[in-house]
Amino acid sequence: MSEGMNSRGLPAELLAQLLATRPAKRLGIWPRKGEIRVGTDADFALVDADRAWTLEREELETRSGLSPYAGRRFRGAVVRTIVRGRTVYANGEITGAPGDGWFVRRLVA
Repeated sequence: MSEGMNSRGLPAELLAQLLATRPAKRLGIWPRKGEIRVGTDADFALVDADRAWTLEREELETRSGLSPYAGRRFRGAVVRTIVRGRTVYANGEITGAPGDGWFVRRLVA
């Protein structure tokens, strides 16, 4: 998102297509996932497009603790994540409980 909006000037609507709708279609989980509309799961993130931040290696939640993006400065930060209409992340803290997520079966073969 940081690269698309800030460096390349892509509109938010196109980024939503590229980062949500198209992957959901490719994975066979659309229309349940990938769009915000009546009848879908209401999964989305609220982003502060102007907030600058640096990805610190100590904050990585990977087994290896490595990322090619560690130390890189970004603009645009997720401030809240909503899953099925419930807040699961806000202000840097995970607020959802373990088990809040569930497996989404492909809708097409």
